[in-house]
Amino acid sequence: MKEVSAKKLSVKKRKLKNSAEKDVKDENHYELADFVVRHFRIPNWREYNGNKYYPKELVAFLTDVIELLRTEKALCHISPPVTIVGDLNGHFQDLVRIFNIKNEKTLKEEDGKQVFATEKFVFLGDFTGDNQKYNLETVCLLFGLKVQ
Repeated sequence: MKEVSAKKLSVKKRKLKNSAEKDVKDENHYELADFVVRHFRIPNWREYNGNKYYPKELVAFLTDVIELLRTEKALCHISPPVTIVGDLNGHFQDLVRIFNIKNEKTLKEEDGKQVFATEKFVFLGDFTGDNQKYNLETVCLLFGLKVQ
């Protein structure tokens, strides 16, 4: 099982925020780091209308996901510390909130550097929900973090 490094993601997120705002303008371009970080760039939840995905971008992304899932075992052993998350049911806002809260609460100072106390998450399944507006965003973020 591949562990997702929240620290690595945080660094990539900061780099993209500090650079000029990047949105997908070229439908033929796909970069996994930009694809994942784009899900965290939500200025106002009330005006949020979902992410824009291009078909070629999703096909490239799903190809990466399929390749990874084919190589992994169905049962994994995970050593603590780990954060366990129950059913998401397509609640994308809650998923982003979980990552943000965990990031804020577990951030510690060590030798002047910020580090995360835990970098592993276990999602118990049920990622999508009936009639939820952001099912695709939820699944894309989870699998994007997994592939990364």
